[in-house]
Amino acid sequence: MIDLSESNFANNSKMPLTCEQKKIVQEYYFLATLKSLSEEQSQRMAVILEFAIEDNVIDFLLQK
Repeated sequence: MIDLSESNFANNSKMPLTCEQKKIVQEYYFLATLKSLSEEQSQRMAVILEFAIEDNVIDFLLQK
């Protein structure tokens, strides 16, 4: 569970992530820690950011 108590997503303080959301967030943070990105990695980062536009949970977590 991820603590989303600062968010407006739910009345309770915890919201489960789907496996897909967890993978996407983990991949984003992995890519974000690299000193530089290949063209393929840059494109993947763009895809992940597109997911965030459609998914409020992913968007919230990527802004943390």
